[in-house]
Amino acid sequence: GFFDELEWAALWLYRATGEQKYLEKFETLISDDKGYNSCYRPISWDEKYAGVYVLSAQLLKDDKYLKKAHKYADLILNQSRTPGGLYFYEGLSRWGSNRHAANAASVLLFLANILPDSDENKQKYIEFGESQINYILGDNPLHINYVVGAEENSPKSVHHRAASFTYDGNGKPVENTFTLWGALAGGPGMKDDY
Repeated sequence: GFFDELEWAALWLYRATGEQKYLEKFETLISDDKGYNSCYRPISWDEKYAGVYVLSAQLLKDDKYLKKAHKYADLILNQSRTPGGLYFYEGLSRWGSNRHAANAASVLLFLANILPDSDENKQKYIEFGESQINYILGDNPLHINYVVGAEENSPKSVHHRAASFTYDGNGKPVENTFTLWGALAGGPGMKDDY
């Protein structure tokens, strides 16, 4: 669907301009959107509701939006993780688990940032975000820093057309011809295997 992208865009335009018409557009969109109340996944190329929940809570200072953001965050905290602790949404994470974990972490850290220190959820959102980033940077069972080029043991054969110029006779990529410095490698499977 496209409602989530339109809602997110309306909020960003409202934030950038302060023009009421963008806020009105956002409110019209969410009233017509059957998917607005059903998000349980991190931000991805096809899912922006998590960002909508948190950005609306920040900008509109209305308890109903903050409750929506908290509900989303609690769903994320209660979803699957690998034995090593990486957030792993089984419906998405088979291909590129690190991006989903990083996006979930970003949203919860952003939410924590707008909460008062007295909010009982703030610390658990921060701890979740930090745990995901630390896992990606090497605090994982394989001790791999998944940022390409960051360390000697960082992935050297990432799935990216611009990096994997050559292949061996079996069609498997050999070490990338070009290093994608700073790119986030797809990541491990459900059992922390890579």
